[in-house]
Amino acid sequence: MGFGVDFYPFTNNRLGWAGPGVIRRPTPGAPCDYRVNDLRVVITSADGHREERLAYFDQGHWREWLTTQQPGAYHATLTRNAAGLDVPAAGVVVPETARLAEGFVRLEGTRVSTDAGTVKIPLGITATGIVRTSQRSPEQLQRTGAAKTNSARVWACAWDGKNTLFHRGCPPPPLGELLPSALHLWDGIVSAAETAGVRLRFVICNYGLLSSRNDSNWGENTSSRINGGFLDRPQPFFTDEEAKEYSRCWLRDAIRRCGHWPAAMDWSTWDGWTSSSELTPLGMALIWQT
Repeated sequence: MGFGVDFYPFTNNRLGWAGPGVIRRPTPGAPCDYRVNDLRVVITSADGHREERLAYFDQGHWREWLTTQQPGAYHATLTRNAAGLDVPAAGVVVPETARLAEGFVRLEGTRVSTDAGTVKIPLGITATGIVRTSQRSPEQLQRTGAAKTNSARVWACAWDGKNTLFHRGCPPPPLGELLPSALHLWDGIVSAAETAGVRLRFVICNYGLLSSRNDSNWGENTSSRINGGFLDRPQPFFTDEEAKEYSRCWLRDAIRRCGHWPAAMDWSTWDGWTSSSELTPLGMALIWQT
């Protein structure tokens, strides 16, 4: 069992759980299925202040990066479905010297600013629209930061391996599981953005996979029945309960894996999607959110 703890606005504080009682995979069922594996870290400060964070599964371990507003000593325990696990508790001291420079980007009315009060005017690129291979995305983000631009939009595309549910030529993972290769690509992209000082627009799915008109990639979508999937056409992806569960798993995992990074400026579920359905894209999105 391993934990990584990143206390905002303090960083670079990691603790590891090892020794007797540590379980590499202490839960039955699919690790990303939050209905059976709702794992959380409960963190308590010396003065009794209590917070919870979602844990994520990675390479045989349940992990978490935690954020907090205050330095000091903390005590962390792991729970599953609101019940404690027989795993040793962990502690960490967050020093004052580990403070981050700017913190997260916040929206206050029409103004975008950081926790430090710095006004941000997003100026950047669509990284995936230019770089066709996701392995080069971190390199491009470094160049983006060096050019003094401060933001980038990155889509979870299937054609370059960043979509956790669909990968060209491969069947979709079982419900409750996500493609590890895509998750690790996102770990590297968000980390590179943090290093480069670039704020990301994290787009959960590229529109072509479910678009019937604009840049349609539905013909290679692995959830399509013609490719061995369970949908006859793209529109039911927004109404079919199994499809919605896939989306919930990915949305939850994206936030619990990457939500601690200040580089994750905003989260976009869809960007540029169009449909030939009788429902408008907005109508479809409203149904999908329920």
